[in-house]
Amino acid sequence: MPWVRFDDQFPINRKVAGLSDAAYRLHSEALFWCARNLTDGYVAEDDLPYIRPWLGNPAQYAAECVQRRVWHMTSELCPSQYCPAPVTEGPGWVIHDYWEYQPSRAKVLQRRADVAARQARWRQRAAGRRVGDASHNASRNASTSPQAQPPDVGNVESNASRNASVDVYPTRRVGSLQDPTPTGRGDRTKKTTRQDIHKPPWCGKCDADTRQTGDPPRRCPDCHPLRPVDDPWATP
Repeated sequence: MPWVRFDDQFPINRKVAGLSDAAYRLHSEALFWCARNLTDGYVAEDDLPYIRPWLGNPAQYAAECVQRRVWHMTSELCPSQYCPAPVTEGPGWVIHDYWEYQPSRAKVLQRRADVAARQARWRQRAAGRRVGDASHNASRNASTSPQAQPPDVGNVESNASRNASVDVYPTRRVGSLQDPTPTGRGDRTKKTTRQDIHKPPWCGKCDADTRQTGDPPRRCPDCHPLRPVDDPWATP
């Protein structure tokens, strides 16, 4: 949509200043109408009521514009190079010197076509850059990506054996003393634990194996390994 341009001398022009308020408003809005519809300043007789719909008897004020020489009848010949009159499109009026400040229909359409072509070329270049960047990135990623190597069977076996030999959760053992006394299960021997090392002598009042006494059974206060801390036989 083109812009409507006004000279800063427009309101005080001799022809415009003599218009009535309604005719001045009709003339101003006719400029917008012609620019919006690309009519080159031509106001058709059938379109006059739509330029200012709430204006009563618009033909009266159109005649005033013609009288003040801001409009022409379509059949009137004007010697000015900026005036579109005469026109043969039908009965109506032509705004005098419309092309002095407003672009013609041909210029507006040509400008729109140039803008559309320029935007199409820009979109085409942008699309080409995106495709080129994508292909370049794909080739670069393909050249820099590491090649898949077959697994080294020897390294796998070595790592497996090494991991098998390492106890992730090693059992904490205290001492390596072996009790030479058979446990009654073949020739296997019983490993001595911390409780065995610090187990106090049997007091003779409780069970020798469990070190529990009473019913229900409870820890022996004299010789059970888990006695209070102040017990002299407690584990250090």
